[in-house]
Amino acid sequence: MAKKRSIKSQFHYAITKNFKEGVKKRDYKIENGQDMDNKVFSYQELYRLKDVARDINNFLRENEMERRGVRDIKSEDINKFLDSKKYDCTQQTINSYKNSIYKLQEVVNKTYNLNVKWREDIEVPKSIKAIKSKERGVKAVISNEDYKKIIEYAEKNKCQSAYVIILEKEIGVRVNEVVNIKKENIDLERKEILFKNTKGGKKIVKKIKNINLVKEILDKNYSSNALFSIKASSVNRYLNRVQDKLGLGRNSFHNLRRNYAQNFYDNKLKEGLSEEKALLEISKQLNHRTKRERLMEESYIKRQK
Repeated sequence: MAKKRSIKSQFHYAITKNFKEGVKKRDYKIENGQDMDNKVFSYQELYRLKDVARDINNFLRENEMERRGVRDIKSEDINKFLDSKKYDCTQQTINSYKNSIYKLQEVVNKTYNLNVKWREDIEVPKSIKAIKSKERGVKAVISNEDYKKIIEYAEKNKCQSAYVIILEKEIGVRVNEVVNIKKENIDLERKEILFKNTKGGKKIVKKIKNINLVKEILDKNYSSNALFSIKASSVNRYLNRVQDKLGLGRNSFHNLRRNYAQNFYDNKLKEGLSEEKALLEISKQLNHRTKRERLMEESYIKRQK
């Protein structure tokens, strides 16, 4: 008997099946009329839908909401998922999740001949992040001094979450990407870690200067096939606890990533690169699809004046 697909695999299959590679949306509309709600026309949308599908799958698993397939996902599950985003996402991001869920409904209904009605019952929460903090983007970068205090605490009180925080200083990737590092993607000889299935569907290789740190974590053998066995939510809770214990203001894991970006950018300028080339280099390091200079300046980099 064939193995039943996981929820993530069911989503991904439906998305791919409805992907019209090389077909322009306008041409398809002219030829087929208005029947295109379930169609995916760009790689950007393809990757975005797969990212959201993965997030939904992880949310269900982390909250022990046992659903055998996409047909079993209830509207209340979707609303709980969206509600969980209000603490860490802007309103724009939440609205983007909502639109992706609309499309996911159409692709699974078409592919599996279902009639899920997540869209009819969807409740879009207001972002608490936007209400709680007016200091976002480059203003939210954690200071080197505070980050150093957190690292020092983590090095004295080592655990999985502590190792994640220490390793982030080296690699500057998203928290989900750190906790999902596979042992097979670690090359100790080359001092490299390969990241697959990152946001946007791209692969990226990160050089590791302190390879002994990776060896130390491997020796802990937290998981048979992965570097860690914890979830991103565990790391976020740990980070909050440590900052509270040290009397520091709370910074998110993403602010640690911003710190990595700022330091990388500043070092490139010291090496003699122009601001434009330094922005391009850090954009590659952050695994963005394009340079996106405006995003870099608004969300990551404080440029020198």
